[in-house]
Amino acid sequence: MPPEPAPWVRLRALASRRDWDLAEALRLPDAQREFTAAPSRWRGAGAGLVPCLVEHGDEVVGFLVLDRSYHLSHSFAAPGELGVRGLLIDAARQRRGLGVAAARALPGPLLEEGWRGLCLTVNRRNPGAYRCYLAAGFADAGELYLGGPAGPQHVLRKPLAGAGGAG
Repeated sequence: MPPEPAPWVRLRALASRRDWDLAEALRLPDAQREFTAAPSRWRGAGAGLVPCLVEHGDEVVGFLVLDRSYHLSHSFAAPGELGVRGLLIDAARQRRGLGVAAARALPGPLLEEGWRGLCLTVNRRNPGAYRCYLAAGFADAGELYLGGPAGPQHVLRKPLAGAGGAG
């Protein structure tokens, strides 16, 4: 019997050294390591990046980075689109609906900033992540990003209802 799906998750910006320790304790299966960076890669990252924990109840189950300046480094992204980078769910907690729940919870702590939409890429060789984002309401933009370190990536977008412009 498959595990019950996650009833809810919450995204919370990292605020302390302890938060970073929790994020860095998360593990990926070997087969997924080429598709996302470990949280330690984002430590000390530049302005505009908001590292976040994915929490299920009182437990940290994942990590992701929101990128306010995504459109400046990715020509396919538009001003007003918040970039989503590096989403990972701990290996021991996968297959419980937590990835879909986390993607549905976006943009989490930046909701009040008035973003018009979300934008991300997912590797063509990562069908599980692709299905996860589609289940969370993202749509394939019909274009490929060819600048990824592990090969071509689908560009996915999700409009945010009732949002004004930001950036």
